[in-house]
Amino acid sequence: MALRRRHKNTSLSLKHEINVTPFVDVMLVLLIIFMVSAPMMQSDVPVQLPQGAVETQNSEEAQAAPSLVVAMDTQGHLFLHDKPISVDALMKVVQEDQNRHPIYLRADRGLTYQYVMSIMSRLSAVGCRRVHLVLESAS
Repeated sequence: MALRRRHKNTSLSLKHEINVTPFVDVMLVLLIIFMVSAPMMQSDVPVQLPQGAVETQNSEEAQAAPSLVVAMDTQGHLFLHDKPISVDALMKVVQEDQNRHPIYLRADRGLTYQYVMSIMSRLSAVGCRRVHLVLESAS
């Protein structure tokens, strides 16, 4: 009789296992979605960047830290994260940025040095101390 009870109790006990297969499937689908959509998240403002030597450490830092991306097209129009913005509005955004995020400036190679430097000096005047110029890789 003792054997029957022991056998009966073990057959009624529940097995506690976590089935991770659906979780892995969902994670792989999300990984594929992010891998496909990541190249589309690049800037839509057509800018021909000047060529230069690019250090890999700086590009890794740029991806890791939140930042403000400012683009300047061939006519000198400013874009903040692909949205048109005036110079005064940009200065106001930078001045109100409490976390002092770095600014990545994507200036078209056809712009004059004087115009790019005038924007950079205005950014410096409102308190921005970290302006990074984005270059196209020479290789």
